[in-house]
Amino acid sequence: MYFPRLTQPLHERVAGVVFGYLLCFAPGSQFKGVDSRATPGRHWFWVLLPKQKDLGARGRNPANPSVLCYHLARRRVQQSARGLVSRFKALSVVSLSGGIVLFCLYQLSQFDFQTVLLIRSLHDPFVAQLGTIGNRLGDGLTLVLLCIGLWGIGYLRKNKAWQKAGIDGLVAHGLVGIATQVLKHLIGRPRPRWTHQEAFEYGPSWQGGLDAFPSGHAAASFAVAAVLARYFPAWKGLWYGAALFVGAARVVKGSHFPTDVLGGAVLGFLIGYVWARALKDWRENAVQALAKALPLMIGGCALFWSTFSHPASGGVAEGLFWTGLLLVISGIGARWIMIWQGNGNAQRTLGANSVIALGLATSTQALWVVVATLLACVAWWLNDQPESKEPPGWLHEAWLTSALVIILVTLKGIHGLVP
Repeated sequence: MYFPRLTQPLHERVAGVVFGYLLCFAPGSQFKGVDSRATPGRHWFWVLLPKQKDLGARGRNPANPSVLCYHLARRRVQQSARGLVSRFKALSVVSLSGGIVLFCLYQLSQFDFQTVLLIRSLHDPFVAQLGTIGNRLGDGLTLVLLCIGLWGIGYLRKNKAWQKAGIDGLVAHGLVGIATQVLKHLIGRPRPRWTHQEAFEYGPSWQGGLDAFPSGHAAASFAVAAVLARYFPAWKGLWYGAALFVGAARVVKGSHFPTDVLGGAVLGFLIGYVWARALKDWRENAVQALAKALPLMIGGCALFWSTFSHPASGGVAEGLFWTGLLLVISGIGARWIMIWQGNGNAQRTLGANSVIALGLATSTQALWVVVATLLACVAWWLNDQPESKEPPGWLHEAWLTSALVIILVTLKGIHGLVP
């Protein structure tokens, strides 16, 4: 094999010669026997490395195969390193998110029976009516008619987005229905009306009433909501708010425990989020969905914990609450500054959101909520996809600030509400 006179550093020469001979004369190599003195258009390095302009100034000579081999090897090492880092980050996000979900379900299960006793003690017709409305809203027939209606409107208006939203909603609803039915009968958890003590057994069962976990209404509602939020992002607050209302109604009506509803909500969100996006990227989308579901899981568990736990006494409790309030105010202030400056940097937005999340967690006065939120922030940072986007408008920011104020007041008011 002919090599012209080389002027590049020794390590490039050695690497180029080694890789050149390995690639040319390895058994089964498609480049075996190719004359390196051939014209550049037929040079085998041009087949391997068509975008030669990316190699830099020292790799512009097509008759210098050692330089090309060196840069080819370096590029492959860099690509492999990036692939390993990406896989490690994805595995870390899945491990952290999955661990947080399981831990939160365990923490919430300690208040399941207390919630059932509280619901049984309520005899308010208004609350019962709200539960009935939520049950009908999350019924399978209602969701199917909603998706068919979206498809029909899109068909009449020649709007592809509406048609696709209806079809994807139907498919996501079907997929989540299959998943929930399989889990229901594999786990075999009794429904609240069959429960008269705090401890009960689990196990595969086809018997009616032993199919509480996960909640099918909550799973289907969140699956359809995730699809609609994909196609109509301006109204995603409405979609997820309706899904939350359905989940709360299932608890109020005594059909499910809180863990059933939150487990179904996470399952439905995962399926709907993944299905509404490109299936070729389903692994990446599933990792993102799992991280995005953490606020729902941690927030729901913190809400029940604050309601049923005994509030701490003395200055410690007040100190924790005011510390959380200051963190929330700092995060909100950072977001308003970004709105004022017109800066939509994703990293700064994520930092502000993390400070707000830690502030809300601290205001619950629960160490496990703070730890879970810290781990969730790590998962969000690992899963972050940096991108430049327009900052949200003033109206959106005002709505978010109002919602956070309501959440803080609610956490303060319900703390230790049920002894």
